[in-house]
Amino acid sequence: MISGLYPNHLEIVPQAHIVETPVVAAPVIEAPIAPVKAAQAHRQKTLKKTVRVRKAFEKKI
Repeated sequence: MISGLYPNHLEIVPQAHIVETPVVAAPVIEAPIAPVKAAQAHRQKTLKKTVRVRKAFEKKI
């Protein structure tokens, strides 16, 4: 029973923590965003590449 409640507890506690202490929470919020943005930029680059390759491939056909 406790193990079933625990995951929900973990999700709720950090959110409450961020509201109470913005100074401490700021680095916690910023840290995960950078890798996500890097991943998005990388995904966009690879998407552009695949589109370019696909267009060139269609011209050949």
